Amino acid sequence: MMYRNQKRTWLISMGLLSFSACISIPPESVELSTLVGELVQSAKLSHFNLVNLHFDFRRKEIESFAFNGYKGAFLDNVRKLLKEQDSSFEELSLAQYDRSMDRVRKKNNEWIEIVEQDRRKVLQALEEHYSVLLGSNAELTALLKSAADLSETRSSLLERWGSKFGITAEKIKEVEDRIADSVSKVHEALDEAMKKLGGQ
Repeated sequence: MMYRNQKRTWLISMGLLSFSACISIPPESVELSTLVGELVQSAKLSHFNLVNLHFDFRRKEIESFAFNGYKGAFLDNVRKLLKEQDSSFEELSLAQYDRSMDRVRKKNNEWIEIVEQDRRKVLQALEEHYSVLLGSNAELTALLKSAADLSETRSSLLERWGSKFGITAEKIKEVEDRIADSVSKVHEALDEAMKKLGGQ
């Protein structure tokens, strides 16, 4: 029975010390990280909307130019060419006008396709950028939640078993400091040894 109690005490002590090695993360940090993720998602949607508005405006500008400025200039050139070929020419026939408008529409579509290619490139770059941001934030949120859960578990264990077995947050901090000091000394010794090895 005594052995079982000692084993139980040792296990609880080790558990508390293990949990103490984890960074204490307040639950609010998880909520904040989640909020940041939502803000990034909102910024992504706004950014995409702005990009689409920009390219929609460029598309309308091209269509306006194609069916106003370019169309008029193109039809004038067609009339001039036909006049040079036939001095009796007065005005385009319906068939000639339709063929000319097919050329105008084709040119408009070519310009529009250039705009759409630019749109796709920009949106793809934004998608890749925000995928990295959102993915990183999701990983951070998961890590913070995990750390917060461990911190909460440690506090619960301390509250339940700490006083019974003489374990306090202060004692755990002392152990942490001694461990950190020992680790630091080991690193210093290793660094010194590596310097000596490098000097040979």
